[in-house]
Amino acid sequence: MRIQEHWGNTTIYLSERDTFDWAHKDGAAWPCSECSGHKLRIELERGDLIGFAIDGKDGDMNAAELSAIINDCFVKRYAA
Repeated sequence: MRIQEHWGNTTIYLSERDTFDWAHKDGAAWPCSECSGHKLRIELERGDLIGFAIDGKDGDMNAAELSAIINDCFVKRYAA
């Protein structure tokens, strides 16, 4: 996982391994995950989604799953 922040914009990069591990973690698994095993690029501008790619192409996925993975990325990054 890599997160870049610049002037209120945030880009999250997740590898195939990152998404697989996230979707299959103990106690919080997503058994029907749409992103598991795929590369994701998520672009946010001041918290609003402005871009999304799955495996390098414009993509679409379940909004609840996308929100959860974004939230978990920030929790992991900023947790003490």
